Amino acid sequence: MTDTASLTPQQRVLMFVGGNFSRAALGPRYQQILDAIDADPRAHLAAFDQLFLARPASRIDLTDRHLDSFVARMNRHLPQEARKVARRLLARMASLARAQAREMSEAADESSTVEIDRQQRELVARREVLAQVAHGA
Repeated sequence: MTDTASLTPQQRVLMFVGGNFSRAALGPRYQQILDAIDADPRAHLAAFDQLFLARPASRIDLTDRHLDSFVARMNRHLPQEARKVARRLLARMASLARAQAREMSEAADESSTVEIDRQQRELVARREVLAQVAHGA
């Protein structure tokens, strides 16, 4: 088990957005990671930027990672910066949504449409959270 104090901001961000970031999964490390993120939000937002905004985010990043939850957390500490990040992610997600709509109309088999449909549902949910942050709600 890794000591949370030795984790880098990038490692903490990846844990946060990865999908198993919960008290049940991590025990006391969960709160320790949140405390570290909250203690230095700028460093963690910079790490987030390097991981997901400095380069094109993958489809998995945009649909399956909890990028929206991290941006919502940053909104508590750095609202202006979080709004900018949310807008950038929303633009990328809008492009992905258009691509998914094309793929859905061209999908040849049911398994393809099932996966695209799942990704679309995830994307809609994440876009709703980001839209609230982007608009200062």
